[in-house]
Amino acid sequence: MNNLLNGKIASYVDYKYGFIKGDDGSSYFFHYSDLDEDKSLITVGRSVQFTALATPKGMAAKNIKFAKDYIYKYLPEFRLYRYGEKVDGIIEWSCQHITKDFHTIEEARNSLIDKAHELGVNAVIDARLETSQKTNINNYIHKVHSYTAELAILSNNGHCSTREEADRKTLHFEQITQKAKENAEDQIETQQKKLLLKTIVIALVIFFMIFSNDKHEGIGLSLTMLLWIPALIPFVIASRKQLAHKYLILLNGIVLPAALLYITNIITVPAWLSLITYALICIVGFSLSMQTTEKVIQHLQEAKLLKLVEWLGIKIMNQ
Repeated sequence: MNNLLNGKIASYVDYKYGFIKGDDGSSYFFHYSDLDEDKSLITVGRSVQFTALATPKGMAAKNIKFAKDYIYKYLPEFRLYRYGEKVDGIIEWSCQHITKDFHTIEEARNSLIDKAHELGVNAVIDARLETSQKTNINNYIHKVHSYTAELAILSNNGHCSTREEADRKTLHFEQITQKAKENAEDQIETQQKKLLLKTIVIALVIFFMIFSNDKHEGIGLSLTMLLWIPALIPFVIASRKQLAHKYLILLNGIVLPAALLYITNIITVPAWLSLITYALICIVGFSLSMQTTEKVIQHLQEAKLLKLVEWLGIKIMNQ
């Protein structure tokens, strides 16, 4: 049998061989050496023309050439990629997520997947299982499990024979992707607003505690507010730069100075030590506002603080 046929690449394994699904419904084995064009352009779904050849092992495709086609993007099915596993697709959007602690691995994994579905994303990337030990009030030691991962929207390239079909599928992809991004970002923004409200409430409580137990006659509301301004400037900078970790900076700029004022109010602390501590808080805030979210996440991971930050309710999104 020696006929010229049309078909699409159905599979391609280890960059060496695969199968072509012919327009006649049959499958044809092929080796990359049988392609007469650039081997690096072989992708699943690409249209090809080939010569069918009967072999002792079945039908094979020879003299393979790419047919003229058009590329479009589409959203693949949901998939979970473990830590270090190669991602099959293009990352359109992603955010960092850490689950709570669970008694079983299955519960932690299900929580991660449920969060991905809640945000409307189609992939979990670099899912890393973390197991630690905790002690309850009865001094009973037990294991807890959690996952750290990237929740992402992935896309793949498809191929079709007409420009009209490619444009229609690309438009459909953009609409779905934009809706998924907006849904995910809206949910994250809602969580951040709740955190902002909690932060303000904590600051107000500490304010009340300071002024109801004021041992320093010179500290008044106006002076306290004046001291707060430098610590809040980094939050303004981060907001203008649209940094995703701006609420982490806000926590640093409101709660820490408030806690510092309260502590210095109830115990005897030298003024110079209070000023140095306050200056360090301001320096940390400015430093955070000058770095990208990706760098901040990296630093928090290295310092083993990322999980604590997530536990406080601060969801840090990658840029």
